[in-house]
This record gives sequence, C-alpha cells and structure tokens, in this order.
Amino acid sequence: MAVLSKEQLAELEVLLGRIKGVNAARVVLDEEGKVDEIHILAGSSRSPKQIVRDVESALLASFNIAIDHKKISIAQVEGGDTEDDSREEIRPQVAKVDMALEQSIVRVNVELTIGESKISGTAEGPATSQNRKRLLAIATVCAVENFLNKNGIFVVEDVQELYISGKKAMVVAVAAILGREEENYLGAAYANGDEREAVVKATLAAINRRLRFFVEK
Repeated sequence: MAVLSKEQLAELEVLLGRIKGVNAARVVLDEEGKVDEIHILAGSSRSPKQIVRDVESALLASFNIAIDHKKISIAQVEGGDTEDDSREEIRPQVAKVDMALEQSIVRVNVELTIGESKISGTAEGPATSQNRKRLLAIATVCAVENFLNKNGIFVVEDVQELYISGKKAMVVAVAAILGREEENYLGAAYANGDEREAVVKATLAAINRRLRFFVEK
C-alpha cells in the first residue's frame, strides 16, 4: 500500500468529501504513513454499502490504493445530506461495444442506454494498442455528449491499465471544460476478462456524477 505525505493525505480527505452523500471524511495513517482507517460522516440518502464502494473506487483511481472495506467506517446522520438528492440520477449503462479494424485504422462504436433511451458514439484512429483504449474512451464520451446534445464538453486525457490484487483494472482520466475553468475526473473498473468494456465503464465512472450538472445547464 502506498505511503502518503501530509499533502496527499489532505488531497485524499478533500476527494472523499466530494463523494455524493458524504459530509466529512477523516483518514488515519499508521506509523509508516499508510492508510489505516477511514471515517466518513454521511447523510441518510445513500446506503453505507454504496458509500464504501465509492470510497474504495476513489482510493483505487486516484491513489492506486486498495483497502479492506472493514477499515472504512460510516456514520450517518438523519437529514444531513448536503446535496439535493430528490432529482433523478443519470446513469448510462453499457449496451454494446464494437471495434472494426481496416488495415491500420480502427473504428470504435459504443452504445449506451440511459433509461429507455439508446445513444451511441464513434471514434477512429491508428490501431495501436494504447490508442485503441483511448478511442474507446473517446467514443464513450462522444455518446454521452450526443445524449446531452452538447459537443466539446469532455476531453479524454489518459487511459492506463494497472493490476490491483492480481486483477487488471482500467483507469481513465477525463477533463471537463466549464467556461474558462477545467475540472478533472478519474474513473476505474476491473477488466474481468473484457478490457474494452472495462475502459467504457471506467470512463462512465469518471463522468457519471457530473452528468446531472450538464443536463441542468
């Protein structure tokens, strides 16, 4: 497990505090500077299991840390939510991922479902191993932008693979342009034998929580 500096500890607590339903987060390090305990104060709109999963994903995606869920404690307070959770969440689901190779060019098509709607996005480029992963993420972003009817919102910054507990995971970094400002998101997903779908899921994990914001804009 990674050793965290004081600056990284502060960054981690800020990150955890941004998870939906979390009001405050405290991370306790052991003598070596590794994460030993995580204490979360949350509202009552989400189940503890959902919050724990989000904490695990945030640690994995941002700090490459895999932690035992038993080290994460959740304290919930009634009516303590800091967000308006009465609005319906927008959660795209993977429907289909196609990849066609023509000589040295690969064309990717990603189909998603949002409620009863089906949307798709495409991307093409040189068929290198790394670029195929990037094109999968770009096609996913394109599909989401088609749903939002807004182009040029998201930029795929990077796609990487790593191994956690002996399992391959895909990590995707996405930036969003908000006027003159920029936000950066990370998403991760285990490959589980399907690397293509893992890239799509990791891309969605990076941007899902901000989709409602762009719909309302």
